[in-house]
Amino acid sequence: MTRILVADDDPQVRGLTSSVLQSAGYEVDTAADGREAFSKLIHNGGYSGLVADGEMHPGSGFELVRKIRDCGSGLPVILLTGHDSKDEEVVGVRDLVSRVVHKPYDVFELPKIVQEYIPLKDIPLSEE
Repeated sequence: MTRILVADDDPQVRGLTSSVLQSAGYEVDTAADGREAFSKLIHNGGYSGLVADGEMHPGSGFELVRKIRDCGSGLPVILLTGHDSKDEEVVGVRDLVSRVVHKPYDVFELPKIVQEYIPLKDIPLSEE
């Protein structure tokens, strides 16, 4: 199964995002901030992608993306942000992420966006 880490400091948004992605067929793990997300990525591993809020505290999604890339990881990252597309933070990470999604967004459209960059893996029907 395709495993995604969802990182957001708002528990309601984190929960809704997780539920919507799980309903779409993803296995979802969560983190409450950028520091926890980075720790899970380093220690747990096995993630196919990351969906992260840009404005988390402590450890923003912007900082998280830079740390992931500094480690040499090519992990697909979908960054959710309320910042304008011309904002310095967004411009600074645009080339480091798979996609920037600007808030407000339709959470029920998120699985389609995620599927573009983090495809669901086929699950074998039987072991032969």
